[in-house]
Amino acid sequence: MTPKFADLLAEEVTKAQFNVRIIRKNLFESKADLGHGYRLILLSEVLSDFRSTTELRQLFEIASEVLAAGGILVF
Repeated sequence: MTPKFADLLAEEVTKAQFNVRIIRKNLFESKADLGHGYRLILLSEVLSDFRSTTELRQLFEIASEVLAAGGILVF
């Protein structure tokens, strides 16, 4: 997601006192600090960052590793 959208989202979830973690990083560099058991993953404005279907598939594999059973991926 764009930095501006991430900032806006962070501000709004703080106001609403939601328990939300916003991750701003290149997921392909390291998955060590991602955690797991997420009930929702929102990927916004990321499709244009991928140069191949292999990279896109890797993103979906990472999401499937960190999503909780029954979790939702919004793409």
